[in-house]
Amino acid sequence: RESKLGSFFLVDMWNWVDLVNVSLFTASITQRAQFVYMVYDRPLIVPTNKYEPLLEEASAQQQVQVTINSFNILICIFRFFKFYMFQDRLSILTETFGFAYTDLYHFIIMFLVIFVGFAFLGFVLFGSTLTGFSSMGLSVQTMWEMMLNEFDFAPMSRLNGLMASLLFWVFVFLVTIVLINVLLAILIDAYTKATASIGEPLSVGD
Repeated sequence: RESKLGSFFLVDMWNWVDLVNVSLFTASITQRAQFVYMVYDRPLIVPTNKYEPLLEEASAQQQVQVTINSFNILICIFRFFKFYMFQDRLSILTETFGFAYTDLYHFIIMFLVIFVGFAFLGFVLFGSTLTGFSSMGLSVQTMWEMMLNEFDFAPMSRLNGLMASLLFWVFVFLVTIVLINVLLAILIDAYTKATASIGEPLSVGD
């Protein structure tokens, strides 16, 4: 029986979310305690012209704590969906992603292959001259901005008008129009199934 309970605990995704949340809280508290101990154990006398490594150590440790807390905030936001499950209308988003799960991860694979492919093309074409394509990471960010219509086409056009136009229009059509609409279709279909699974429409007080 204990084995079955343990297996059930490991299978439930929300238990893993809770475990990560508690672990990050513990890590954050531990980091804070170490930071306070380090500062009080090695007091710094100011002003001074002497280089003190304590400042860099304290700054690095505080940055680690800020990073841990930032991730934990995201986990806490995600945990709200667990508590929405007690009411049908509040859990509609969770149910929608549940119905769309299989199609979504296939879509994400397809999207990443196409998106990263265009980012690599931009890196090869313009990486040596444009800052936005000077590294693969920056190229991915630039293509993401292009997808959101926050992009300056003129510098690309001046360097290589033909390839810039080809890259821009094919990317806009394939990613911004086709793939985004495929994503919407997947979510709309899943939302329809989720609302149908609820049954009769509920009143505001239900």
